[in-house]
Amino acid sequence: PFQYLEDIDPDRIYRLITDELPAVKALVLSQLKPKLSAAVIGIMPAEEKTETVLRLAKLTSIQPEVLHRVDTAMKEKVDSIRTASSDSIDGRSALAEILKRMDSSNEKSILEGITTTDPDLGKNIRERLFTIEDIVNADDKFLQETLRPMSDHDLAVLVAGKSEEFRKKIFENLSHTRGALVLEEEKLIVPVSRMESEKVTGAFFSIMRRAWENGDFFISGRDDKEVWVT
Repeated sequence: PFQYLEDIDPDRIYRLITDELPAVKALVLSQLKPKLSAAVIGIMPAEEKTETVLRLAKLTSIQPEVLHRVDTAMKEKVDSIRTASSDSIDGRSALAEILKRMDSSNEKSILEGITTTDPDLGKNIRERLFTIEDIVNADDKFLQETLRPMSDHDLAVLVAGKSEEFRKKIFENLSHTRGALVLEEEKLIVPVSRMESEKVTGAFFSIMRRAWENGDFFISGRDDKEVWVT
């Protein structure tokens, strides 16, 4: 759906959807590439921006015929024809991907607007904004400081069942001796219960996410435009 919009500049897309209902705007944006959607949202006035992203975050499912009708209406606006249908949308993930590609001031403003209107939704979006990929791309100094006070047991729980990239990042930031102890501990505790894994992982990610939001460390690929002084 809406693939014919991918080659249109953000200003024109905004003009195409500006007179649509917030629900329609959210639906269209959820189907575009995150980078393009981010650019379109960045153009919107503050009130329209907040209303649209709230609608986007709350998208869960859509009837194929509804999606088709909206798709057809958009086609008519750009003199294009394409048949498509869809039955499921993860609005929160779509919004998180869009926000990752926005500048920090717009991201912060949108998150604050969402959190003010719906605190639980704001918390969920923040969690989605900070991922395992962000840990892998984080600068090593702060990560080492965060890992140092953790027990060998908690470190073993943290890496158990995680991707090879994540495990490599963690062990690269532990001394060889400490890493060997954590591996031995992991052998003793696996399989790890889901509850314990979520508790330890959640606490670790919360520390890292809050520190990043406070500007305490750098994430390659997300902060490349920022100026860092050491």
